[in-house]
Amino acid sequence: MDPPKITRPPVPADLAERSRPRRVTLAALGGRWPGWVPPLAAAAAVAAVIAGTVGVSSALHRPGVIPPASPARQATAYVVNDTSPGTVTPIRTATNTALAPVKVQPHPDAIAIIPDGKTAYAVSTGKSNNSGTVTPIRTATNTPLTPIKVGGDPVAIAITPDGRTAYVVNLASGTVTPIRTATNTALAPVKVGSSPSTIAITSDGTTAYVANNDSGTVTPIRTATNTALAPVKVGGHPNAIAITPDGKTAYVANNDSGTVTPIRTATNTALAPVKVGGHPNAIAITPDGETAYVASLASATVTPIRTATNTPLTPIKVGGAPWTIAITPDGTTAYVASLASATVTPIRTATNMPLAPIKVGHSARYTIAITADGKTAYVASPPVNMGRGTVTTIRTATNTALTPIKAVDHPMAIAITPRRGPSSWRRAPALSARLVLPSQTMAAGSSMTGQVLVDNHTGHAIHTFGCVSLFQVALTSRSYQPTVAWAACLQRFTIPPGLSRDRVTVWASNSQCSPARPRHGLRPCLPGERMPPLPPGTYHARLFQARPLARIPPAITVRVIPARPGSAAAARLAGNGIGRARFGQPQSQVLTELGKLLGPPVRPYRGSGYGCGVDHTIAWPGLQAYFGHGRFTGYSYRGTGLQTTAGLQVGDSIRRARRLYRSALRLSFEQSGAWFARTPSGQLDGFTYGRSGNHTDIGPGSSIATIDAGTVGCAALSP
Repeated sequence: MDPPKITRPPVPADLAERSRPRRVTLAALGGRWPGWVPPLAAAAAVAAVIAGTVGVSSALHRPGVIPPASPARQATAYVVNDTSPGTVTPIRTATNTALAPVKVQPHPDAIAIIPDGKTAYAVSTGKSNNSGTVTPIRTATNTPLTPIKVGGDPVAIAITPDGRTAYVVNLASGTVTPIRTATNTALAPVKVGSSPSTIAITSDGTTAYVANNDSGTVTPIRTATNTALAPVKVGGHPNAIAITPDGKTAYVANNDSGTVTPIRTATNTALAPVKVGGHPNAIAITPDGETAYVASLASATVTPIRTATNTPLTPIKVGGAPWTIAITPDGTTAYVASLASATVTPIRTATNMPLAPIKVGHSARYTIAITADGKTAYVASPPVNMGRGTVTTIRTATNTALTPIKAVDHPMAIAITPRRGPSSWRRAPALSARLVLPSQTMAAGSSMTGQVLVDNHTGHAIHTFGCVSLFQVALTSRSYQPTVAWAACLQRFTIPPGLSRDRVTVWASNSQCSPARPRHGLRPCLPGERMPPLPPGTYHARLFQARPLARIPPAITVRVIPARPGSAAAARLAGNGIGRARFGQPQSQVLTELGKLLGPPVRPYRGSGYGCGVDHTIAWPGLQAYFGHGRFTGYSYRGTGLQTTAGLQVGDSIRRARRLYRSALRLSFEQSGAWFARTPSGQLDGFTYGRSGNHTDIGPGSSIATIDAGTVGCAALSP
């Protein structure tokens, strides 16, 4: 069943039209806009005033919002020491000072911290295969709580993004134990494959993926029900998993096969394995999701994999026996710790060039954690022989190792708390958002409709205010950063509990252009005041929101390709249909033709008693197609991208319409700005809106609001 939609009041046609790029005639903050910009930007000044006075009505003093902390809270690194009795050493990252160790159960070797930073969970294998426990630690006081019994030989832990559930992988039991973090209660274990060794959770928290080392499989677990799905066959001895930030692909390193298996999470289908170096042991993915880096123990290399095509790039030589890899939050540098050489090699991800290796302590195993600000990396080095281990601090700006911290015993894993400042109003994961696009390839100048999936974890509806939409999606790149702003109106939106969705449109066109010669770095507008297409290349579809409601999900990589010759000419509005879809044709034939031009419909079917021979509609972005008795009878168009056979678009002025259709164009001011044009193929008609937004304020500069065609006089064809 599809999730419910975010509810909102009906949007007037003239207001809805402002969500597309077109000419701006208003001045902004005492100056004129440099050219053509999205009309939402023209109202940004007013919207800023509104944004300061309205917000989420259930925000203050409700679950999901944490008030500002009084003193600044510094990040703390928690280091587990594989000793008996076991300990966890807190390290203040501001001063690199080790605090008093926290006693936990014997032989801890994994740790994770919930997103709000309040509790760390230390996983201990115990003194036997049947004595596995997890010890919660209150980070405010570094106090251990009552240990939680889990399965035999627990070796890994991962926590859902909402912080509600921790999943513990039990190697000896072949199970995964979910723990409810609110009560620190273990739930019924989930049976997986043989010798599960590692786990990763998708960014939306819906699925956990567990690598089963001896089975050569990966078991997906639905977190909503803690149900194991059918295992996915991968290579020999999978021992590392990483999931792309958009949650679409899980990459599994197969130690014995020397391969990485991509898994499509939507269908849990394994794709063709990607060949890497010998015995891949660790994998990490850049925050933009474009590249996966795989460290291979036997070949002393790191292989970058382009996730868009699952193509391996030239291997990067690093120190001997690379054991683990971590990437800075900004994605600029990957740090690879190598056992044989006792070094950490930084790799610049922009060029995939290794920098000078950094000497760290000798170790039989390494682990790396990087602070949230990306300024510091912590490398744990357990001792090789008798003695104590160390934690080496690396300043990432200079790749300089500081004095090792020796106040640890046998460090095996590190986790770092989030850092919060005194003025940050941090929203707990009451709302999370995920962007879903129908394709990651677009023709230049085209558009596509995606969805924003919003998960409301509060258990109650959230009421807020906005204008037209709470969300926008724009394509960005290093050289292209479009203007994103919001119209100034007050519409009440309701976000229901659970999962809901909102439609968004992604444009492969510039958001601004210059009506005359290029200026201020803007490209010239196309004929008819149309936005120029984006140059072909790689972009990132980023989610923007009217006010901070949900966590911003990772961007999705979108490839813009050159427009196909003649494709724009085929998508024309005519008096007798759209492109090759003509009035009177069977519905199936019309859907096929419109699908080629516009993609899948956003609302497949909507029945209603329209009359005039119209019994239902099918909708695409901005387009309502009307059908009666199985035949195409008309349409009403308010979107962007399509144009009439003479070149008229929604948003064009009456002056331009007059130039294109001359005496065939008629206006009726008495009927609130209605217009029609006689064409060789039939009649086009619709409405205009004036410069003040009032249909009665019609003049030469007023804009076309709709372009309709079909049976003349039918109410269904009139906005």
